[in-house]
Amino acid sequence: MNNLIVNAHNATTLCEKELGGKACNLAWLSSNNFPVPAWSVLTTEAFSVQLDNNDLRRCIEENIERIDLDDPASVSRSAQAIQQHFLDTPLCLDIKEAIADFMASQPHTEENENARFAVRSSVVGEDAKGASFAGQMDSCLYCRGQDEIEKAVPTVMASAFNERALDRKSTRLNSSHVAL
Repeated sequence: MNNLIVNAHNATTLCEKELGGKACNLAWLSSNNFPVPAWSVLTTEAFSVQLDNNDLRRCIEENIERIDLDDPASVSRSAQAIQQHFLDTPLCLDIKEAIADFMASQPHTEENENARFAVRSSVVGEDAKGASFAGQMDSCLYCRGQDEIEKAVPTVMASAFNERALDRKSTRLNSSHVAL
């Protein structure tokens, strides 16, 4: 696997800044032999690659600057603009290749041929003390195969900038610290 996607075993050497909160907690559970389903995560580096290769970072920064927290409509407009930009932007080739490598690494069994995957967020600080983002971002469940996973990734990435996430006065997401 490359540095854009890691599995439970490889994740144990990484920190929350590289994995996001949810995946960091899963890595701890996995390394301490708690029963968790098999999992892998696109790292925060993958998110940064998507932002940098597709001009998404500029879109996010410009739209966040336009937010007036006393005007709920401005939050809504910015969230919609950012999310639409994510959905209109193709997933970069490096991430597609990382997903392809992940899919190719799965054992070829009849059970795995019909395997379904959940694509969920893992944001740095999402489970931080006093700053829970629980339930704030979207998940895409029951994804089958590479095409469905690739379609789900931008949807989940975009949800890090939904209206609920942008309307937090005391906490702001750092646009480079999202993992899936």
